[in-house]
Amino acid sequence: MSANAPKAPLQARVVAPGPEDRAFEIFTEAFGEWWPLQTHSVFGKSAKTCVFEARVGGRIFERHEDGRESVWGNVLEVSAPSKVRFTWHPGREAETAQEITLRFEKMMFGTTVTLEHDKWEKAGAAATQLRASYDRDWPGVLKAFVERVGKR
Repeated sequence: MSANAPKAPLQARVVAPGPEDRAFEIFTEAFGEWWPLQTHSVFGKSAKTCVFEARVGGRIFERHEDGRESVWGNVLEVSAPSKVRFTWHPGREAETAQEITLRFEKMMFGTTVTLEHDKWEKAGAAATQLRASYDRDWPGVLKAFVERVGKR
């Protein structure tokens, strides 16, 4: 298989407490409150915050303490409170962006949040290594999200 061959989407699933509209709102509008910026950022220790503009065409970006910004992706679809889809390329050129789709599904005792990270072939030669990195990292990132949803 060549480096640019399509790779299977990465999938991760968590259950967040409460209704799907709350989980959706926290994932998007409170993004900077739960994202583990200290370990997952472009600017490292100088990162001040990150923002998810939850509208079609909105940006997902990180802000440096000096005001500079690094765009991580752009919002492609918003179907609140059940789905959001966006491009994803933190620290890389926009042409290498993958796509992420999050689905929020109401359950009896919470909300199932399913993440699908796809379009790995756009990362070119780095696709295999990048996918392996996200396969390791998404569970911890989603755990931070679930912990934030659980705080009232």
